[in-house]
Amino acid sequence: MTHFNLLIQFKYIWLIIFILSPVKASSNDKFNISGFARIVGGYLDENFAEYQGYDDSLTFSPDSLIGIKGEYRYNDKLSFVAQGIFTKSNLRKTGLDWLYVSYQPSNDWQFDFGRYRTPFYEYSEVINVGFAYPWVLPPQTTYVNALFASIDGARATYLFSVDQLNFSVSAFGGDFNSHIFNVDNSATVKTDLLTGINLRMNTDNFKARIGYVTGNFDMGVDGVIEIRKALKLFNYQATADDLQFNGKIDVYQISASYETLKYFALTEATLIKGSSKLIANIESYNLTLGLFNKNLTYYTSASKLRTTNSPIINQVPLGFSPELNLLNNAVDQLINSRLQEDVDIVSVGLRWDINSTIAFKAEIDMIKGKSGQTSTFSRIDKDNFNHYSTLYLLSIDWLF
Repeated sequence: MTHFNLLIQFKYIWLIIFILSPVKASSNDKFNISGFARIVGGYLDENFAEYQGYDDSLTFSPDSLIGIKGEYRYNDKLSFVAQGIFTKSNLRKTGLDWLYVSYQPSNDWQFDFGRYRTPFYEYSEVINVGFAYPWVLPPQTTYVNALFASIDGARATYLFSVDQLNFSVSAFGGDFNSHIFNVDNSATVKTDLLTGINLRMNTDNFKARIGYVTGNFDMGVDGVIEIRKALKLFNYQATADDLQFNGKIDVYQISASYETLKYFALTEATLIKGSSKLIANIESYNLTLGLFNKNLTYYTSASKLRTTNSPIINQVPLGFSPELNLLNNAVDQLINSRLQEDVDIVSVGLRWDINSTIAFKAEIDMIKGKSGQTSTFSRIDKDNFNHYSTLYLLSIDWLF
């Protein structure tokens, strides 16, 4: 069945490339169409867990996809951009992730209006284009699927230079709607207005990025509203106030990379803080070192995820009535279901650029968590899983 699914993935990709070939051939200065695709296969050496859709059978669905981008340039200043992806994954959506109008009044300024990828991290906007980065999967302690929905709004970018340093400042704002998947359930995260600013700097070999994003979020989780209603009914207001899945969220990010013709190094650090006590504060770090040897790239990376939670007191007493016992248990389960992670991932990998548009990658991810945590796994057997596993990955990424 696995091999059949792989053949189906290839069939769809080659069919789309075949259909797009005459369109690309007729592209001109005003209209251009391009695409990207990736086939990603993974195997997890653990039958008591599932990692981001991968299990102990060879699986191709979680990260394989096809993307198509079209751009129409009305004139030198105004253009229209659309990009959509097709995937069978349960961890990301098929649909348009770019759909915006771009206005560039000068070489220094650019304004975008519409839908675009939320620019949280260094590779956020190209997260679906596997050809754009060295790994098979970007470090999963940082690049969580939930953070890569699109934002509907506007952004302004200003470019300038100081001596031999090139800078860009980008400010954005808009509506954000994403979906989070975890071991026990799923949730929708919404913000009426998500705003942020990113500062980039680069020279010939070095580049750096500093980002800040903030917004008031509202997370829909089944059962929480009912628990809060019951707490208010029994006059446990303090606990009810602590069990709110909404409030302010702030994301701080910094990244840097250095690259020569022989080697490269890149690192990224992120801090996510929320005002809701049900939302954990998240720290993530990753460092990747690599060597270039003609069309081969050898790399190793280390990444870490750590969370901290604010204390919540369960005011509901035990032993007074069956109703209060049930409510006490429900509150404890909700408190204990908060994200609690201390995860380390070490990866080694190889990238082979077959030509300028096709790359083959192989990667081994060694994932180490702690007992009592999900450890970034999407499903675990709590009684039998030892919180350590190895994920083997292969991919073919290409542009067309």
